[in-house]
Amino acid sequence: MIRFNKEKILIKVEIDRVLNRNSNKNRLLSGLAANIFIFGFFFFYSISITNKLGLEFQNYSLMGFSLFSFIMILISNISLTNDAIFGPKEVNILFPMPLSELEIILPKILTIYLSSLAMSFAILSYPIIYYAYLAGGFSFGLFSILILLAFPLIPSGLSIILTILFGKIFQNKMIRNIFLLFFGIFVAIFYLGLYTMEDIFLKVIKGLFEVLLKFPSIKFYTDAIFMGSYFRGLIFIIFSLIIFFGAAIFLAKNYFKIYYRNNLKARHRGRDKDTFHITSKNLALFRKEFALYNSYPIYVSNTIISVIFMIILGLGPLFIPFETLNKLTNFNAKDFLSTYLIQLICGLSALSQTTYCCLSVEGKNYYLMQSLPLKALDIFRGKILLGMSLITGPILLFAFTFSLKFSLNFIETILLICCGLSYGLFANLLGLIYDFYTLDLDWISPNEVIKQRFTMLLIQIIIIFMVGFSFLISNIMLPNSRMISWSLIFILSFVIDLLLLNDLRTKDLRL
Repeated sequence: MIRFNKEKILIKVEIDRVLNRNSNKNRLLSGLAANIFIFGFFFFYSISITNKLGLEFQNYSLMGFSLFSFIMILISNISLTNDAIFGPKEVNILFPMPLSELEIILPKILTIYLSSLAMSFAILSYPIIYYAYLAGGFSFGLFSILILLAFPLIPSGLSIILTILFGKIFQNKMIRNIFLLFFGIFVAIFYLGLYTMEDIFLKVIKGLFEVLLKFPSIKFYTDAIFMGSYFRGLIFIIFSLIIFFGAAIFLAKNYFKIYYRNNLKARHRGRDKDTFHITSKNLALFRKEFALYNSYPIYVSNTIISVIFMIILGLGPLFIPFETLNKLTNFNAKDFLSTYLIQLICGLSALSQTTYCCLSVEGKNYYLMQSLPLKALDIFRGKILLGMSLITGPILLFAFTFSLKFSLNFIETILLICCGLSYGLFANLLGLIYDFYTLDLDWISPNEVIKQRFTMLLIQIIIIFMVGFSFLISNIMLPNSRMISWSLIFILSFVIDLLLLNDLRTKDLRL
């Protein structure tokens, strides 16, 4: 029997975890503020695109937003399900309490649905209600809200099923990092292709939508909205309920069996003798930071996309001539890249910074760092070296490729590299200092400090303004003097780097 007074408390705990309110109740720039910002961004983006496409492309508009929302819910919920339901801490803390298995799992499943619903509302509320109102009037517009409420049920149910079947694979950090890396490459190629080969990509997307529309559940979903059909809408809602509650009931009845299958380690461990090696302090700290970074796949996914973009841009012109790119993209790709070369390398280098949560992600280990015979600057140096190591290779590749393609002289090439490195250092110093002032160690899930913070969004806004300065200098103030403008950009960013570094030297790890 479910005791609703207990459920209310557990639901509040789960919602606080998702919104990152566990230790930041009095902090303005909390995870709640970040979620509100993201919600508003997607909501206004869906309104503008839906109105721009209009009725002529309503199929593409609704299907595009629905597919994007489905993928986002599915991927985010797989991570959320692994951490919230199958995390070892959950068993150690909750299951010894006088609560039934169903009472513990139900709030977690409900929170998964509510977080998915929030994402669906941000992306799909306007297009669904708008097209439903045009098809069936005010009454069907109200009915379409039920369709919207049912939409996240299928991806949420599928995420539970996938976690049940492949939870052990998803918990392998290396496999998760590889998966996220390939997903990041796919996203980078998709966006580059969408903006550079629009005609080809629209044909591919059109073909994909035609295939998807053959699935019964998707056809009932789109037909219900565009035809104003209550019957088809009810079928879609019932089918969604069956998928979600079927997965939830199976999970509730088989939780412990699934948990132990996914979390038990092999009985026989390797018997290799441990060996210890003496290495330099900086190298040891760098290895420690790399291991910490690699242990959280969501940390990797949040910071690797810009690096992938830079590598693709650096390799692309080596294999595809600009003449071919011009034909594929229907615009002068060479002139575009030449005009915004400095903004591309500075922006991508800065957006790849990893330090926006590097102290907070230490969690309770932060107190251990305070007891080590190390200066605070030693710890900071290791974290900055990690961020710079990720971008140095792509910056060199990017700079040498376009130096060859655009016949840059030696000084211009060096300036291009220096600007990229300087902007990368600026972003890493800024992220580290800001994380120091907004330190959050009392987290339950790493998502709270890696993904659900306003910190990353705020720093990216500052980075955009910094890239705007480079545009002002190179494209408005000195458009015909590449060497002078790039020198000014480097001097400006280098001076800011020195100021930030001087401020960092005054910091102490003690709280």
